[in-house]
Amino acid sequence: MGFNCLLRPPYWIYDDTELSEEPHIISTRRFFSGTFLGSFRAIRCVTVFAGLLVLRGSALGQDQMTGRPNDEIFARKIIMDTIDRHMDEIDWLLSSSQPIDLGKTFGHADTISVMLMAFPYLFPPDTNQWQAEAKRDPAHDTFASPDLWKNLSDFRRQAATASQLAFAASRAKRETDFRKTMATLRTACDACHALYVKSGE
Repeated sequence: MGFNCLLRPPYWIYDDTELSEEPHIISTRRFFSGTFLGSFRAIRCVTVFAGLLVLRGSALGQDQMTGRPNDEIFARKIIMDTIDRHMDEIDWLLSSSQPIDLGKTFGHADTISVMLMAFPYLFPPDTNQWQAEAKRDPAHDTFASPDLWKNLSDFRRQAATASQLAFAASRAKRETDFRKTMATLRTACDACHALYVKSGE
């Protein structure tokens, strides 16, 4: 999936056969694509990517002066931290003995979905810097496995699948569906981390 695909309406993104194998998710996106929520989501996507482009442009200018190619690493750490915080909020709701107010889950799950669309595009080749036993700065040094760059298409596929699941969770109409989809998302995230994270990223 190219960068241009991410600027399409949401249902176009997930009609891409390379990314979607779950027809019920595609149909859900079609249903919402013409609504205000679909437009609001598109605005959020453009905002996220505009911010990433500004950051990358600033990073390129800074790199010319300082020789530090680690700004994308820092950016993806921020995105992953944001995803984790929203997942924690959802986990708190799931662990509660009270019925879940699905109106409170939309923002968390939808933000996760948007962030997961951006995340795979913050792994340029020059950020493949993992070295075993090396002293690492947790803020600016990568913990991504070199295997990620060897299998970049698989990594992007997994991120796209997780984004679909988060979007489906954000549109769930029943608590049982929300719980089931979030459990699948958590499993998908854990599987990706097991393959492509050394530790801490």
